[in-house]
Amino acid sequence: MIGYAVSQCKAAKIKQLTELISSTGQDKMCRVDYRDLQTMTPDFFIQNGIKKKARDGNKYYEGVERISQDQKIPILIRELPVLRQICLGQTDKNTAFCDRWIRFSWNSFFMDEGLHPYDPSYDRWKELQTKYSIDVLPQQKRGDYILFALQLDGDSALNRIIYNNNNYKDYLVTAISKVKKITDRPILIRSHPLDKTVITHLKEVFKNTIEYSNAPSLYDDLDRSYCMITYNSTSCVESILYGTPTIVLDSSAVASPVANKLEDLESLKEYDLSKWLQKIAFMQWQGKELTDGYVWNLLKQTAQLK
Repeated sequence: MIGYAVSQCKAAKIKQLTELISSTGQDKMCRVDYRDLQTMTPDFFIQNGIKKKARDGNKYYEGVERISQDQKIPILIRELPVLRQICLGQTDKNTAFCDRWIRFSWNSFFMDEGLHPYDPSYDRWKELQTKYSIDVLPQQKRGDYILFALQLDGDSALNRIIYNNNNYKDYLVTAISKVKKITDRPILIRSHPLDKTVITHLKEVFKNTIEYSNAPSLYDDLDRSYCMITYNSTSCVESILYGTPTIVLDSSAVASPVANKLEDLESLKEYDLSKWLQKIAFMQWQGKELTDGYVWNLLKQTAQLK
């Protein structure tokens, strides 16, 4: 089989995946120009991330997606891992590839949309938990704040909002307004470190009726929270593991199988995390794990590729 990395879709970011694709000695990856796709038919695509309107060259991502859907050609998506506790500082180009953490899924990285690798015969969660001393704390309400964890406006994680002709700032205003109708608990807003425009907008709308965090660490805010709310930020994984009751506003969130919904705000449920932990353990791999054929065979099996 042959996989195409389209040059206009940030193919340079996935050039190291050649070893993954060729690790079984059966398949290969090559870089192609988008204009050549009309005369070429791959078995699969390899892509860094997914479409987002704010990205230069987004039309190419959308074009590959159309070809994928029309011709039933799967897209292997490279994304950031979900267990930040073990991956922090080891996900970018400054990290040697053998030590770099990567996540793979097919067609989308959304929890309810993509095809995610999983091998029930391999207790990867136990292995990672033991090796990296990952704590899973019992559910507990440490304070009274409703903590909103914000996201980067325009990011592909917000595609469902953006492609429905809405915008994230207005979406948040609506969500916060709903919370204020459900409860009189104080609301605390934690901005995304790379985007202060969202919090500026919220200050204009809500004036002094909600609070804004200056805490350096997410855990500082979780330590004073009754629960955390986010649209689909990966921070939901951290809050769940920390024992903070978590509400996600969209089923695309990684923690959606074990998270509460907004209507549960004053009657928060506690979930059995065991199956979910087993599955999210397969959402991060180090470069050194990609060369023996196991990961690629698992990915092929997930997409039902021969």
